[in-house]
Amino acid sequence: MSGMWRLHKTLRLLLCLILCVVLLGLCACEKKQDPPPEPDAELVIEQFLEGRSNGLQHVMTTMKWEQGKIASIRFVQTYDTEAHAANVYMARENELGESGDVVLDGVTLSYNVGLESWADKTFTKVKDMMQKDADWNVVYAAEGDEVLIDVYAEADDEVTADV
Repeated sequence: MSGMWRLHKTLRLLLCLILCVVLLGLCACEKKQDPPPEPDAELVIEQFLEGRSNGLQHVMTTMKWEQGKIASIRFVQTYDTEAHAANVYMARENELGESGDVVLDGVTLSYNVGLESWADKTFTKVKDMMQKDADWNVVYAAEGDEVLIDVYAEADDEVTADV
């Protein structure tokens, strides 16, 4: 009888040990929850230029992120003459083709650029980089529903306050 009792005790102990290992395995294998998706974001930067041989005077770039990934980059460039703008238009049209959605309107040229070289750039990285770059001005920055920077709104507020 005592041999049978020892066998039951050993089997119970073995069964408990197996259950513990299985439970630990299940806990370790439990899917970790994915972090919430990054919010959509938009960044608008500009640069004023002088004395360029191609007549370029102003560049405004709008960058958009969707769920943390860069989704579009659009440049809007202003030139001193329509002839300068037309020359650059032809070059951009040849370079980018239909994917660039190149548009010429008088002295203003706008186009999209490829996203490959920007694929690893986050909104925060680019915003911080542009704020540190003295050549560029951050005009507008929004992440999710929060507007972080809106230079034009701030200027409008100041004008309204003075009136």
